[in-house]
Amino acid sequence: MFPYKIIVAILISAAVGVSCMSVDDLKKACDGGEAEACEKACEKGVAGKGGCLSAGTAHAEGQGIPKNTKRAVHFFVLACGGGDTDGCFRAGQGYQKGLGVERDAKRALALYEQGCTKDSAASCDEAARYHEADERWDKARELYAKACTLRGFTACSNADKLDEIRARRERMKQETASEAAGRGRRTLTNDRERRLYLDEVLAGAAVLDRAFGAPLDAGVDTNDDRE
Repeated sequence: MFPYKIIVAILISAAVGVSCMSVDDLKKACDGGEAEACEKACEKGVAGKGGCLSAGTAHAEGQGIPKNTKRAVHFFVLACGGGDTDGCFRAGQGYQKGLGVERDAKRALALYEQGCTKDSAASCDEAARYHEADERWDKARELYAKACTLRGFTACSNADKLDEIRARRERMKQETASEAAGRGRRTLTNDRERRLYLDEVLAGAAVLDRAFGAPLDAGVDTNDDRE
C-alpha cells in the first residue's frame, strides 16, 4: 500500500492537474506511478528518481503509459545532463543498442564518458570497451582502472587482460597478413582495394578475439566512409 502522502499527491494531481503542483508533490506523484508527474518534475529540474530518470523508466517499461523507447532515451539524456549517472548509462545503452533511436556509437561513447566523469563504474567500463575496440589502449586502460577503483569488478579483470589482448590482436594481424600475402600475392592498385584487403586482415584478427571472449562487439559502429 502506498504511503498516505503519496496517495494524497496522486489525488491532488487527479483533481488539479500536474501543472499546478509543487516540485515536492510532483516527485511524490511520480513515485506513486504518475508518469505525467515525472515528466513535469523533469521539466522543473529533477534529474534523477522522481523526475527525468523515472520518466525515462516509465516510457521504457510501459509503466502507466504506452511503452515508448524513443521517449525513454530522450528522458535518460535529460537525466544525464542533469547529473544523474544512471541516466547517462541508460541513455548510452539506448544509442549503443538502437533502442528507439538510431545506433550512434559516438553519442553512446560520449554519454558513457559523461557518466564516467560522475563516477559511474558501469559507464567507465562501457566507455573503456569502446576505446579498447578502437585500439586506443592508453585511454581504455585509464577508464578500466577507474571503473575498477569504483568497484566494477569486471573492469578489474578487463584491465588485467588488456596487455594480453593487445599483444594477441597485434600478433594475429601480423600472422593473418603474412598468410594472406603468401597465399594471394596480389598487387594493391588503388585505395579501395587496399581498404578491402585491410578488412580481410582485421576480420581474421576479430575471429581470434571473439574465440577468446574479447569484447570487440561492445556496440561499436564499424562502418566507414567507403566509396
